Order: sequence, then C-alpha cells, then structure tokens
Amino acid sequence: MPGAGARFILLAAIGGASLLNTALKLSFHRERPEITAHLAQSWSASFPSGHAMISAAAYMTIAAILAQTQTSKAVRIYLVSLAVLVTMLIGLSRIYLGVHWPSDVAAGWSAGAAWALCFWIITRKAALKRRTPRRRFQKDAGG
Repeated sequence: MPGAGARFILLAAIGGASLLNTALKLSFHRERPEITAHLAQSWSASFPSGHAMISAAAYMTIAAILAQTQTSKAVRIYLVSLAVLVTMLIGLSRIYLGVHWPSDVAAGWSAGAAWALCFWIITRKAALKRRTPRRRFQKDAGG
C-alpha cells in the first residue's frame, strides 16, 4: 500500500473508532466501577473502554497495513500477534487501574477489532486491485 494511502487508512481507522467510541459512550452512559480507589482519573462513561477500542483499531490496522508489505508468513503472523499483545496489555491495564469493568474492555476490544477488520478488508481489496492487470476491451471492427 502506498504511503499516502496507508496514512489515510490509518487516520480513518483511528478517527472513525474515536467517533464510534464517543457515540457508544453517549448511548450507554455506564458509570465507572467504584470497587477500589482509581489509580487514574477518568471522566467519561465507562462502556466501552476507549483505550481498548482505539488501541485495537489503531494497532491492528497498522499490523494489517504492514503485513501486506511482507512476503514472509512468519513476519505477517508476528506483526499481527504483536498488535494483539499490545492491545491486550492496554485493555488489561484499564482493569488494573480500576477505571473499567472487564466487560467494558471486552466490548472495546471487540468493537475495535471489528473496526480494524473493516479497514483490513479495504487494504486487502486495494492491494489486490493494484496487483490485478487491467484488461482493455476492444470493439470488433465489424460490430
């Protein structure tokens, strides 16, 4: 994927995930857990976790873009695995800090991964389109 196209896809994935997260938070308006003193302050609604959702959308989209540039299957698996690991650590940190319920994080991961999947499909189709030679149809002289 060319540089400008990759940047556009990444910005659209992150920007769209941010807007979707805000809309979902406004729709559900779930209170944050009060089980323990929060190790970090948060003022927005709890469901879904914005950190979990946007990190999933961002890191998985980056992995998808980078994986499409690699010929080695092992490197592609490594890139996607690394994105999943970072995303999981970010989500788990939100539970550890006491600012989200586990269901908030799971919903954030799910929505972010689904959002990233949409952009993976877009990048995949764009890559296939570039690889497929265009056929020109010629009119018959008699027809």
